[in-house]
Amino acid sequence: MRAACKLPARDRREARSLAAAVINVETDQDEQDDVAKQWKTAHRALVDFMLIRKKVFATRTFLGIMKVRDGPNLSKEGMVQGLLNMNFMMQCKGGGKTDIQFLPILSGQVSVQDAISHRTRTCDLKLEEVYDVGKFAEYMHKHRFRKENAEVLAEVWKNCAVKRLRPGRPTPQELKQKEDLQKKAEKLLHAEKLGDRLLDQLEEDATKKRKLEQGGGQDVKDEEASRASSSVKTKVQRTRYHYPEGFDNLRSRKQVDGLGAQKFSRRVQMALVGGTHDLDIENCMFTLLPQLLDKLQVDPEMPEEARGALLRCRDERAVVCQDILRMSLPEGKQALVSIFFGAQPSKAIEQLDFVQNLQKASLYCRWLAASACRAEFLQGIQIAQSYLICIWRVKISCCHIGWSS
Repeated sequence: MRAACKLPARDRREARSLAAAVINVETDQDEQDDVAKQWKTAHRALVDFMLIRKKVFATRTFLGIMKVRDGPNLSKEGMVQGLLNMNFMMQCKGGGKTDIQFLPILSGQVSVQDAISHRTRTCDLKLEEVYDVGKFAEYMHKHRFRKENAEVLAEVWKNCAVKRLRPGRPTPQELKQKEDLQKKAEKLLHAEKLGDRLLDQLEEDATKKRKLEQGGGQDVKDEEASRASSSVKTKVQRTRYHYPEGFDNLRSRKQVDGLGAQKFSRRVQMALVGGTHDLDIENCMFTLLPQLLDKLQVDPEMPEEARGALLRCRDERAVVCQDILRMSLPEGKQALVSIFFGAQPSKAIEQLDFVQNLQKASLYCRWLAASACRAEFLQGIQIAQSYLICIWRVKISCCHIGWSS
């Protein structure tokens, strides 16, 4: 027949059987594309499976109940090993009853270094801060009992008993409330100590300057009169900033050396540097992360409902707090940040679709942080001794390097 059609004879030397010689077999490239598509489907199924169940890590038993449609035709153990070999999942040391856990890997078409150059840690930032010494001293000492009131309030917070909903062991929410009160007390006392240290330093520098200008010492009465009548009300403080210790090769937020305006609360800053402007990114974290996701072009993409929750936190935070969470703006802001950073939402809001979608976005970003900065993730294991903590340390650094890029 081939001869009648003036076709060359079929070469059967490479065919294993007559059927193989007759059937039109797919090329090797087609087979590779089909296999790659199946594994990509399995990867997407893994991410969706863990997002729906709100699991940061997966065990072999947990992965055994995962169903993958149109994926590789393999056994459960073969699927786990295949996901590891294809670099769609990383193996981590487990805890408790399991020795091994698995974490999904999210790969971006653009690396973090190419997107924001986050490994450049050269920092020689020196700034001059102009302090209003007079107004700051007035804030610290004008009211006789301000300091005592602060100490009393801190003591009340330390010893405050959280209202119990039922007898028995305290719930996680009650423990969290108690811990928050303790932190507020410590923060208040720490701010008072910082204020006293800075004021002593500023007044000491002013005293030394006056003595040098007047060419000698003064008696106590003259010194007090000089301080009271001094026209020097401002002080120029030269400050230097550095990158904090932790991940040695990962850039994060700069911190001031010694005392500086950065370390003080807003109410102290209003007295100390009241004549300056505070340039800040409003709603910083929810503003930066969508941009970072777009730059990295992550695969698989964040689910639409999770990204939608992230964008609503950026664009409609006040509406979300008041209409969805039914909270005041300060309470809602704290709740959104806490949920995104992995805290368990309160029972009043945990069943809301918006809150569950925000939890999905939180999980996705944690996986992305560990995947994009895997070396820092492994280093964080040694530093923090906790996978959850070190994942968030990398993730927070990603936010900060996005801010500084």
